[in-house]
Amino acid sequence: MSITTRDVATIAVEGGSTTLEEFVTSLDLERVPPAVLRVRELRKTLADIEGLLEGRLILEDVVEWIDPETGEEYRVYGAGTWKYPDIEGLRHALRVADVSEKDLARCFRTVTEARTIELNRLQDIYPAVRGVLEDFRIRQPGPKHLTKREERRR
Repeated sequence: MSITTRDVATIAVEGGSTTLEEFVTSLDLERVPPAVLRVRELRKTLADIEGLLEGRLILEDVVEWIDPETGEEYRVYGAGTWKYPDIEGLRHALRVADVSEKDLARCFRTVTEARTIELNRLQDIYPAVRGVLEDFRIRQPGPKHLTKREERRR
């Protein structure tokens, strides 16, 4: 008997960890590979549904929500990334802050792109760099996801 996506979805929704283990150990070995594939299919479908639902929250401008069953608070939040639109100005300001040429070389891949990881590392080495970075970087918003309030990152 083959295993279906509905089979793995049902066990995922109805089963706790014991039931999940019982499900896995009860499968005949020849049913394990198709079960893995059905789980992958289901995971992709669920991720697609999650993305569409989160897209609707963004479209409808929902920024906060309280789960009526648990009382937990959620926010629609995206982590984002840092961009540095004035690369040459940043490079000059870092030189003024006495950053070594060796360290500067690691911070910039090209004249047009800054390496955020290396620039962040400089903040630990050169105290004046934090203010320099704040003057030259801007926050780029990232994709937004519904997350528990305490899971929110800076």
